[in-house]
Amino acid sequence: MLDLWRLCHVASIVVAKAARTDKWDTVREALARWCARGHENRYAMQLMDWDRVVQETRWTAPDKEDDTSLITFMSILKFSQHLENLEDAERSQAVEGLQSLLAQFQEFVPSENEVERERERRRQRAVGGLPHDLLSFKAWCRQGLTGRDPCGMPTA
Repeated sequence: MLDLWRLCHVASIVVAKAARTDKWDTVREALARWCARGHENRYAMQLMDWDRVVQETRWTAPDKEDDTSLITFMSILKFSQHLENLEDAERSQAVEGLQSLLAQFQEFVPSENEVERERERRRQRAVGGLPHDLLSFKAWCRQGLTGRDPCGMPTA
């Protein structure tokens, strides 16, 4: 069985790496198409959502390392929510689409060692900084520390 958490994590690292490059627009457009699943109105919303993920984290995070971690977490949440809301057949198709998308941006895809280093770094910093897992991150968003959740909904 495919580890969806790992796939979301890898995809989120791709987002964080690409966000600082001149290829961001190309990556953002591909992500928006993947999330929209062929619906033009969803595509426009997704373009704005991916821009918001990057722009709000740059404003919120005090340094580059926190910025990268926050982009990674917000992207993990966005990917996982997208996949969780699909039926099994649609999810399988979406996973294949995401894997294909990642293959297009191979220069940003992290190695297995890089994924593990990122997870360990987040665990070590979790005490006073960003949460280290998806459930903690969701709770962190609900506490209002970012002002809104990664899907653009105001936090309570």
